[in-house]
Amino acid sequence: MGGFVDAEGHPIVTKAQLASPLASVVKEIQAIEEAGIDDRSKGDMFSKVIALCQGLWFIAQCLARKGQHLPITALEVATLAFAVVNALTWLLWLKKPLDVCYPIRLPLHTAPIGWHNRGPPYPAALSWFEHFGGVFTNLYHTDEYDPLDNTSVPTFWCARFTDYSALQYSSILSWSLADSSQLICGVLFGAIHCSAWSAAFPSPAEMWLWRSSALLITVLPYTFVFGIILQRVLSLNQIRRGIIAVITVYSAARVILLIVPLTALRALPIAAFSDVEWSIYIPHL
Repeated sequence: MGGFVDAEGHPIVTKAQLASPLASVVKEIQAIEEAGIDDRSKGDMFSKVIALCQGLWFIAQCLARKGQHLPITALEVATLAFAVVNALTWLLWLKKPLDVCYPIRLPLHTAPIGWHNRGPPYPAALSWFEHFGGVFTNLYHTDEYDPLDNTSVPTFWCARFTDYSALQYSSILSWSLADSSQLICGVLFGAIHCSAWSAAFPSPAEMWLWRSSALLITVLPYTFVFGIILQRVLSLNQIRRGIIAVITVYSAARVILLIVPLTALRALPIAAFSDVEWSIYIPHL
């Protein structure tokens, strides 16, 4: 975000800037060579593939243990969930430039005629809930951030609410794929934790804490779907209370799923110390 700026240094991040009749922003961006963008990256394909292979190797280890009927500890399951999500992230980021510090300046102006700098309004005087909600929803109101008054982009800023709504209704397929992919990743993350439903735990309390927390983080992502459906019949205060409740419960469940694997290390089954026999997968002639 903010990888392209106009001649005055303003980030090009809104739909209005891309559709500006005064400048061919899209054509200027398309004219930039791919090699020029890759040259700004601090990481090459080799280092990214190594990091990806490390995650895939751990996933293979867990699958092999399952195939050889060896127990997988809660700590390994928790790590596996992160490894799967990280592997998907690295696959999507293989061609993403790493640690680009300076944006690409385009020889054009995106500000309308007669516009003058009013001074950076960010951060706007919004309530704590709106700032807090913006971190999780990546939605900001139009009056909170104006790229024409700034030379940088807020860390968690994604898109104006009006632009997001326009994308939702003008390109329903792209919007559905983007949101559904996030939902699928969230459910997949929880489902991997649920795979240790029958794992051995030192005490029944830890077992039920793990089960309930794993079930919660698997189901709670669906609440945002119901929230979108019910947003027209619920009041703003009801939506706020619902978001706070969901985030609180989800955060508590995630913390539990980080603590229980560590406490379970005090009483591991003997078979948990057995290594995978990789030789059985090598054909012997």
